[in-house]
Amino acid sequence: MIHLVAELVRSGLEDFLRRKAGTGPTTDIVTLRQFADAQGEVAIPANRVGMCLFNIDEERIMKNQGYVTVRNGDRVSYAQPEVRLNLYMLLAAHFGTYDEALKHIGWTIAFFQRKRVFTPENTPTMAAGTPEIAIDLYPMTLEQQNYLWTILGIKYLPSVAYQLRPVVVQEDELEREARPVSRLELQTGGRPPPS
Repeated sequence: MIHLVAELVRSGLEDFLRRKAGTGPTTDIVTLRQFADAQGEVAIPANRVGMCLFNIDEERIMKNQGYVTVRNGDRVSYAQPEVRLNLYMLLAAHFGTYDEALKHIGWTIAFFQRKRVFTPENTPTMAAGTPEIAIDLYPMTLEQQNYLWTILGIKYLPSVAYQLRPVVVQEDELEREARPVSRLELQTGGRPPPS
């Protein structure tokens, strides 16, 4: 599910940047990948916006603790509740000139300002019934940015971070299946109930 959401966002952003830059539909502008290679060099291809996942956490406010039950005729199925995640994505511009990098980061911010929520209605490639995904700017202090770029293993590039939420993960495999309770009997005083 995480890779599908990341690709959905990447694809939407790429279409927008192609229109802004006036390039053709076959020009690759946004790449989903790690930012550094094994030698610590920039792995984002030249003249592209790189996109990488840098953190995941659980959305605890909307957490469901109990089993999920699904009724199927005369059977009841039980499954673990879905997990709702927050994904944190970093987008960085790797261009030949600083001016071009800033232009693409500005366009990236404009895209997410225009499209703050991805839904099946406003995103044709999103499967029907998929929960909406809200995208918010994720501000970081200079100290946090320094720490993040150190972990990424390369020098700073013009960039912006976003939080995507909630990304729902639900395994289709059921935990168990049983017949529903159809009658309750209560025994009191140690005597069996009358027949």
